[in-house]
Amino acid sequence: MTRMRTFLSRRRGAVSLAAAALLVFACGTQSPSQPTTSDDPAPTTAAATTATVAPATSTASGPIFTADGIAPYTLGATLASLQAGGHVTQVQANTEVCVGNTSARGTGAYGDIRLAFRNDGKLYLVTNRSTSIPTALGARNGTTTYTELKSLYASTPHEELAQGGRKLYLAKADSGRGILFDIDDANKVFTMSAADSAYLHDAVVNGTDFC
Repeated sequence: MTRMRTFLSRRRGAVSLAAAALLVFACGTQSPSQPTTSDDPAPTTAAATTATVAPATSTASGPIFTADGIAPYTLGATLASLQAGGHVTQVQANTEVCVGNTSARGTGAYGDIRLAFRNDGKLYLVTNRSTSIPTALGARNGTTTYTELKSLYASTPHEELAQGGRKLYLAKADSGRGILFDIDDANKVFTMSAADSAYLHDAVVNGTDFC
């Protein structure tokens, strides 16, 4: 298993990505609390339907996962700045998939936050695998069902994606960023990833390695 596939996939040959919005979808500065951990994984290719409506209000409290990631792991942050602050561990250069990019993970309470940096050193993909870090509307890994997720984000621009019976749900922010929710065989959210929404859409539809 490659470094990048470990970071982004649930199991080899199945699905490519894992990908909440502080719906107003703004990235605030959250202070670490005490999330627990959850396990791996990720989505792949798909076909989509789109809806565009107004965002809903926030119902979550504490650290929340948004379309920008979660502080200090916000999209566009540099690997150098995160290393200087002692916020990353398991920093590894990709040598097989997405060569030239770098993978890492968060520290402490954010150990289930996985990070992908392009060769310019900037963070472009933040994956949340924790069961204790929900989105602003309360979507949570391991708990929220697909039906509940669609209800939570019904008033948010979104796409429902599917591949080979597997469901993925892309919630979009006005900023152009979004969160991709991967749904497991039990029909529950098991991972969520924040990045540019067009990039997330294209990576799923085209079945890329999310480089």
